[in-house]
Amino acid sequence: MATSARIAYLRDSSAGLDLARQRELIGPADRTWTELQPPGTSHDRPVLREALDALRSGDTLAVASADRLARSLRDLQDLVEQIIGAGARLELCAAGITLGPEDARLVAAVVAADAAMAAERQAEAVVHVPAYARVSIERPRELSDGELHDVRLQLEAGMPSRQVAREHGVPWEMLRRLLEQPELPLD
Repeated sequence: MATSARIAYLRDSSAGLDLARQRELIGPADRTWTELQPPGTSHDRPVLREALDALRSGDTLAVASADRLARSLRDLQDLVEQIIGAGARLELCAAGITLGPEDARLVAAVVAADAAMAAERQAEAVVHVPAYARVSIERPRELSDGELHDVRLQLEAGMPSRQVAREHGVPWEMLRRLLEQPELPLD
């Protein structure tokens, strides 16, 4: 019968400043994987992938805290499912929590609750945005050839381009781009 192992995973994004604290929180381990990842780098974590691949049934993956393992609650849920799927446990040392197969539904419920709260916060934020700050994402209407002809005549007559744009119900920027074209159709 194989013995279970305690596997430590450390991730540092600040050039080694946090590793000593993580080692202290995790304590002794049979094997340790350390990922050095500067801020703003790729989301790919090959060392974490190796540590997860090394997990066997009965093993425990020890991390200092959830933020050293996952980048979001959804990411944490996926990782917990993977760890539990391997028959292993996840130990979040700073929190004093160990998650095993019996906790998979709890993690899924927490992630679902967080998603629901985020959607609610987003809906509330949209309601409270003042009308002048709302952004229209409608595509501006296109001008017909006849309208383009009228635009050209109005501009040649000296009418300000912003006024022409307002009269035709198009953004001034669109009118400006049309004017940059080498030639507008006149007939």
